[in-house]
Amino acid sequence: MVGSAEQILERLTADPVLAQVSELHLELPYEFHREEYEQILHDVRHLIAPELGWRTAVPAVQEASRWPLEESRG
Repeated sequence: MVGSAEQILERLTADPVLAQVSELHLELPYEFHREEYEQILHDVRHLIAPELGWRTAVPAVQEASRWPLEESRG
């Protein structure tokens, strides 16, 4: 699928199969320059995936990283 983040989102959300999947597989060609890969990955991470319901696990990681500190205080 090729297009802007908005165009890709429009096509993905119109696909009835989207509601039945839990993963999004991203394939990129080898011919791109580093900047192009970075732009695509940024758009997927910040513009497309959140609109599809994906949420980062960072808050859970941050919470888990505080656990030993809180335990040692007690």
